[in-house]
Amino acid sequence: ASLTLDLLIKVDIFATAVGAMLGVILIVHIYIGRKKYEGKYIAPNIVPPRTLFYYAWPAYISQALGILFSADMLKLTLTGSNGVAELAIFGYVFSLTAVIQRYLPANLLAGIFRPLFVSAAKKKEDTDKVLVELLIACIKINWIFILPMACFSFILGDFILTKISSGNYQHVGTVLTASIFGLMAFSTHLTLSHLCLAKQTPWPLLGANLCATLGLLIGIYLGAHYGALGTAIAFGINETVWCLAGFYFLFRNSPFIPHADLIG
Repeated sequence: ASLTLDLLIKVDIFATAVGAMLGVILIVHIYIGRKKYEGKYIAPNIVPPRTLFYYAWPAYISQALGILFSADMLKLTLTGSNGVAELAIFGYVFSLTAVIQRYLPANLLAGIFRPLFVSAAKKKEDTDKVLVELLIACIKINWIFILPMACFSFILGDFILTKISSGNYQHVGTVLTASIFGLMAFSTHLTLSHLCLAKQTPWPLLGANLCATLGLLIGIYLGAHYGALGTAIAFGINETVWCLAGFYFLFRNSPFIPHADLIG
């Protein structure tokens, strides 16, 4: 049978339902076997609600503000300025970019990066220096993953997209290349978020998101004048603005300023 939108929605609903059911089964299994582990582990110190609220409300507002300059919001602005055709191009290309985004080291290795940052933040000596070196190393790991894909897209993007879309999307490799380059700033965004979590400070995230909300205006302008390509560029600009603001708020009082270390 051919793939239709209705069939795709049904498959998505079925997969989500199965995942939810397995999650419930695992939770029930853990609850039933809870007595097995009683007395074997020392409960950690409970964090006071005031401390949780101090961290939670800026983090929540940051996430809400992040919606204003997200790729989904850029899609909405593109719909209003250029119509369905440019929206289809950007949606198709960004769906491929989202696959790469999902498998970035900053996402896949989050379980490794976060403990590393937390461990470094607890050092009594040279804490800022160690955190900066670790931050730069993690950014490089992500960029080494992204740059070859951007180069590949720049050279063969048009050919690949034309083939896999059966000729429906031609000459849109530049849009894919711009989106992948935007992931360099996005991966830095994720890495800085890990650092904020380790330092238990949500304020740089809030400040960076406030600055990046201006990216919505950039997206509206570029989308109206350059279509899907302009929106892809706006995605990269928005994330770059976020990173610059994040670096500023994180390290404005730090004795160790992040350095590119291009030779390294």
